Formats: sequence, C-alpha cells, structure tokens
Amino acid sequence: MDVEIFLRSQQRTEGETLCQEQRLAGALEWEGEEPRLRWREEGPAGAVEAELRFSGEEAVLRRQGAVRARMVFAVGRRCPADYETPWGTLPLETETEYLGRSLSGSSGGGRVLLRYVLRSGGAILGHYSLKLNIRERNKEHDQHD
Repeated sequence: MDVEIFLRSQQRTEGETLCQEQRLAGALEWEGEEPRLRWREEGPAGAVEAELRFSGEEAVLRRQGAVRARMVFAVGRRCPADYETPWGTLPLETETEYLGRSLSGSSGGGRVLLRYVLRSGGAILGHYSLKLNIRERNKEHDQHD
C-alpha cells in the first residue's frame, strides 16, 4: 500500500543535537503478521533506498544507494551493524533503548519510534532517535498537488 511517511530523526553527540524532518513517499507491506516499510531519500550524497523490516521484537534497517548500511535493533541487546564507506566497511554496534510500533494494514498507517545508542569499537558515537508517522497516501490529493 502506498503511504506517506513523516520521518523525524534526532542525533545527540557531545552536547550537540541535530534534528532532521522529511516527508517521504513510501510503501507499507505485510509478510504474514510482520510489517515492512520502504521509502526513498534524497540527500547530499545522492539517492538512498531504505527498508525497515520487523520480525518479532527485532527491526532491521537497510539502506542502499549513495549510502549502504545494515542495522539491527533489539531492545536490551547490542547488535552488530555495518556502514559502508568508499574506504571500506565501518563496523558499528546498535544498543536499542526503545523500539515501539503501532502499524495497521486496515488503516494504512501508524507509528514507529526507535531510540538507540550507536557505538564503534566500544566507544559511543551518539544517541539517536527515529520517529515515523505513516498514513495511507491519498492518490486523489496527490493528483492535485
């Protein structure tokens, strides 16, 4: 189902907080009882295809394109993550503090909230949060924009 995603990301590092908000076109799909969100981001480095897939109490975020990354989120666990750069793959770890979701196939929307710590070599790189508000895209409204 075609959806509109309002994505707000926040990054806190060494006393500095950076926030970014984006309105994105995407898709909400279901594999059995588990939801999967897909969207496309445009950034300074180029386009990125993103996918957030849920499985039980875990979520996996994959990004491919100008940026390539794979991050696993599970509350109370440190999970390996990879971030590819032109100079090689940077091994990272996520430590998920909160993972909440309320998504519905019948209403075509919902919310996702994710808070995590990102580490490299055991050192904290920053504290991050992602908030996604999802709603079914109104095709009639899109045609008149």
